[in-house]
Amino acid sequence: MLKKSLLLLSLSILFQSCYSYKSVNRDHFSQHTDKNIKIITKQNKKVKGLLSTNTVGEIIVSSGAKKATITIPKESIRSIEIREFSYLKTIGTALSTILTVVLLGAVKAFHSN
Repeated sequence: MLKKSLLLLSLSILFQSCYSYKSVNRDHFSQHTDKNIKIITKQNKKVKGLLSTNTVGEIIVSSGAKKATITIPKESIRSIEIREFSYLKTIGTALSTILTVVLLGAVKAFHSN
């Protein structure tokens, strides 16, 4: 039981991302080339990728494994988010992992008595 719990915990930590997306102002979006971004259009289409070009009227994003370029007119964009490393998320994941391992050890010790 403990081995299965630790395996499940390890897999959940392995797939946990320590990155989060921070919203930026669409109208004052500065040149953030070579940043991973997520764009949500007014039609609720989500585009994730690497920002290639930010011009006055459009944003060009390289997306997918083949790095296909997608051109999005700025007037069709609802929100723009930039991917950033999250220290709080990383620390929270590490602390919750340690706490879970300690609690599982305590439960095992309690049941073995």
